[in-house]
Amino acid sequence: MRRLLLLIALGCAGSVASIARAADDWLGVVFTRESVELVAESDGEVRDVPVRLGARVAEGDVLLRLDAPDLRARLAQERASLSAAEGRVEQARADLADADRRAVRREGATDMYSDEEIATARSAREGAAGALAAAEAQVEERRAAVAELQREVSRLEVRSPFAGTVAACWFEPGQRVRAGEPVARVVGDDRPWIRFAVPSRAAGGLSDGDPVEVREEATGAVWAARVRHVAPDVDASLDLVFAEAELTAPEAAAPRIGEVVRVRPGDSH
Repeated sequence: MRRLLLLIALGCAGSVASIARAADDWLGVVFTRESVELVAESDGEVRDVPVRLGARVAEGDVLLRLDAPDLRARLAQERASLSAAEGRVEQARADLADADRRAVRREGATDMYSDEEIATARSAREGAAGALAAAEAQVEERRAAVAELQREVSRLEVRSPFAGTVAACWFEPGQRVRAGEPVARVVGDDRPWIRFAVPSRAAGGLSDGDPVEVREEATGAVWAARVRHVAPDVDASLDLVFAEAELTAPEAAAPRIGEVVRVRPGDSH
């Protein structure tokens, strides 16, 4: 991955040979350690894309919604079934309360009711209790079915896992998406880093913690940074050593992720 990003940057900004000749001016690219490519969890047609390229998003924001009318219809049907089952539970509770009062009344008036009448009341109470238990079991089944369908419906929405910026969005409303297909990419708000390539003959003087100066090629803007990692070996095919630096003041209008930059030794004082 490290080498791939550098090769992309090299292809945009010049040849490997020209970089190798510039011992004090090294090509780099801005990246973030918090970046994710999001995929669709279900098949469907894109219903809505609430965000656009470059938009700021918070954790949990919806990036894309899929439409699945059959699934939503099933969910509505199961919710109706759940509501009906809950109504049956309320009726079963009322029936049990009536049966219990009747049985208690007869059990307390043995001089007025025969053994058969008392036994009948007790049996009715037991039957009402069984009916309530069955009704409650049906409610639990319907709740489980609704919960499962809700999970399926939630998978129709692609949400950002963290706060950041929409770096790519590959679908528009009306297009078909298949499960597992990438639909968007989000980069996080963590500090921008610079990944750069140093000619092997210049890399010996570069160490972790060294200050470097980062200049954006497009605008000429300059930032201070510090080296945080230098690869221990040389990429033999390019005669380059890869290194990474972290901006020391990222809040000061930091370069955009993916920007090509030039890196050179900074002032150590």
